[in-house]
Amino acid sequence: MKRLNRWMQLGAATLWVLAGGSAVLGWCNKVTGTFGLLAAIFSFAAFLTGNRVQAAQEAQIKALEKEQAGRTLSPAQLQALAEHLRSVTKPLKGIHLMGLQGNVESIRLAMALKGALEGAGFAVDGVWEDVLLGGTGPGILIRQEKQDDVGTGIKTALNRVGLEAKVIEMGRPTTEGKVEVVVGYNA
Repeated sequence: MKRLNRWMQLGAATLWVLAGGSAVLGWCNKVTGTFGLLAAIFSFAAFLTGNRVQAAQEAQIKALEKEQAGRTLSPAQLQALAEHLRSVTKPLKGIHLMGLQGNVESIRLAMALKGALEGAGFAVDGVWEDVLLGGTGPGILIRQEKQDDVGTGIKTALNRVGLEAKVIEMGRPTTEGKVEVVVGYNA
């Protein structure tokens, strides 16, 4: 479409030059009128294809802006998350909260989650920036020694506000015996 638009613009400009040149050179009115009519048609076609190209480019820009923004929670979602989390059993040793090292989007989301967790009465250690061997995969991981109501409750609360989360049973003690909430990369 972009290429067609360029050819239409070039054709319109060429025909306008020919129409003007034919009038100056004294060619018959039919030739000048034909060039003028063709130039007008090409100009209109270039305008229409140009609008389509511009609309397609604007859609691409919006998609890129949305991708760059990453996962965000509105104030209403944060409040709803805190409300859901209030009913979750609080772990004895608190929450160890981290995002992925070098991943600004996951750290930013972890910061937002910290406020909701603390607002719901959880003791939160972090936000830490760390690397996990083997990676995290997309979404949020709730890692704990043994799966219980705490992990599943946090997972359910996160799911209710549109965040992908899963509970992982480690089978061994986690960081200082705390429940680990790891914000992975955006899916």
